[in-house]
Amino acid sequence: MNIILIVADDLGWNDVGYHSNKIQTPTIDYLAMTGLRIEKSYCYSVCTPTRAAIVTGNCPHRYGLQGVLWPWNYTGLDINAYLLSNFLKDNGYSTYLVGKWHLGNQKHYQPHHRGYDYHFGLYNGMFDYWNHTYYNIHDLQENGKPVHPNGHSTDLFTNKAIEIIENHDTTKPMFLHLCYNAVHVPLQPGAFADYYSRIQPNKNRRDYCALVSQMDFGIGQILAKLASRKMLNDTLIWFLSDNGGWLPGGANNAPFRGEKATRYEGGIRNVNFINYGKLNSGEIFQGSCHVIDIFPTIAALIGKPIPIQTDGINIFDPNAQDRPFIAFLLDYEMAIIYKNWKYLKLVSGDELYDLQNDPLETKNVINNNKEIADNLRQILETRKCEKIPEIHPWHKPNGYPPGFKFPKYAGDEITPMFLATTPPQPKTFAELVEHND
Repeated sequence: MNIILIVADDLGWNDVGYHSNKIQTPTIDYLAMTGLRIEKSYCYSVCTPTRAAIVTGNCPHRYGLQGVLWPWNYTGLDINAYLLSNFLKDNGYSTYLVGKWHLGNQKHYQPHHRGYDYHFGLYNGMFDYWNHTYYNIHDLQENGKPVHPNGHSTDLFTNKAIEIIENHDTTKPMFLHLCYNAVHVPLQPGAFADYYSRIQPNKNRRDYCALVSQMDFGIGQILAKLASRKMLNDTLIWFLSDNGGWLPGGANNAPFRGEKATRYEGGIRNVNFINYGKLNSGEIFQGSCHVIDIFPTIAALIGKPIPIQTDGINIFDPNAQDRPFIAFLLDYEMAIIYKNWKYLKLVSGDELYDLQNDPLETKNVINNNKEIADNLRQILETRKCEKIPEIHPWHKPNGYPPGFKFPKYAGDEITPMFLATTPPQPKTFAELVEHND
């Protein structure tokens, strides 16, 4: 069985055609409607923790990855962690990562040292779709070396996936981990730039929708290549978003409350489906799924045991539904979902929602359910012993944390794009990390 795991970036719940008639995603709709739709699916509210959970099968707080990594961070996903890529490689798969990594840009954290035979893409959280720079640093890499192809990154990633499929030795199973940077800001659509000009009056929304459709078109091209190589019928395609959409960036999470970076459903309820002929096609999965479950579920589907313990569980195991999901875990903010209950310990106060009767989180029922809230709070307090501190400094839009200095690999001369008046010449991450090899 071949496996293609497609991760969209910041895709809103309502931004696929099968959830809304406001956007055109015919390929995604086809795969979802002929596959197994997972409508009760949870992720983390920002990129790095979700991506860590996908590849480890564990809660990201075990690695100090509760927040996002920034270009100046020395750190990344624990180099001793056993990843999905390691597991599949150990079981005879050729392993490829195309697109966004966001789990460390130092040499020893880079994906081609983490079980992937090949990586083409970016190390950090976002970049310019056209010139492939972030914080004025070039960040389009091929196995640790900077590359400079011309083109929109969505098309470049699609074309690289097609090239991999075309050249793949079909005597071995293939694992293609395809992580588009679409539809993350900056909103820079390519071929579909004018597609929504008469439908969406808001420019951010119009550009965002164009990026979604461009990604969808690329996935259609990938399906065509799989079919031409007679690989499609034996390929499992798992599609999901890494978190909810960011509303100022044009996304729509209706009908859910909240957005990316919040603990409400709009931030952590994600688009998710599996398409594989041997599964129940055209149905809605009746259970729940968390991103920590992807690794153990794939292991179960290929019939191979994982040699480590994971927090995640095979979603087709009935026991998978009777466990809490730690949605966020810091000293000052925590969130947990257990069965129909969702408890949030926020700076603004404690909240409790009955998601079965109030999935839109309109009524905080904590005052009438103190015992349930206390029990969920106790689970969180118990699990805090697993947590290690965040391993990277936090970024503030109007400046850096007090006393912050760029580490050696970034260099004091690099000025963030959001603050720069005269941007310096881009450097490459390959050049900048040499000091820390």
